[in-house]
Amino acid sequence: MPEGTMTVREAGELAVEASSAAGVTHCLAGVDFPCRKNHLVIFAREHGCTPDILNVIEQLPDYECISMAAVMNALGEIK
Repeated sequence: MPEGTMTVREAGELAVEASSAAGVTHCLAGVDFPCRKNHLVIFAREHGCTPDILNVIEQLPDYECISMAAVMNALGEIK
């Protein structure tokens, strides 16, 4: 395969990661930082996030999240 190209599966995985990140960002819009993961989970449940997005948030490590950027960084590490 030529350098710089990806398989259909890799493209699909990348799309899922991007949609998960966008979904998490949308779902957690308005959350107050800093907060712990359990607060993110509660916020997501109270704001009607989809089960798939809630599952992604539940996979985050338990630490004090200082910003949405920190959440996105942690999300990138669990993929």
